[in-house]
Amino acid sequence: MKKSKIGIFALGAILGGISGCILRTLYYQHRAKHTDMILEQVKKEFAKKGNVTGSWIEMKPVVYATGDKNFKVNYGGINRCEKGHIVQYEFIADAMSGMLIDIYPVAGQPALKDDDLL
Repeated sequence: MKKSKIGIFALGAILGGISGCILRTLYYQHRAKHTDMILEQVKKEFAKKGNVTGSWIEMKPVVYATGDKNFKVNYGGINRCEKGHIVQYEFIADAMSGMLIDIYPVAGQPALKDDDLL
């Protein structure tokens, strides 16, 4: 009788461990990317074409509607030195993947070609 109880316990422990591993993997695949990581990605891209002098990002994602789709996004901003002037940009990044959805200069900034953004 003891051997069957040990076997049932072992089977339960194994199944519980496997279930835990699967749930952990699913959790990390579907959670939002950390905002600090998103900001670091954007800063790295902006630094390729000029010195980044400042940056910020909203910590709480918001819903962004485009056409028939809704995304959770983070808004943020970057200051970069370009041709001797500090130019401010704002960006919208997908909260799940960190992918940039939009980048635009703040109103009142010098107009630049799309090639100059990133």
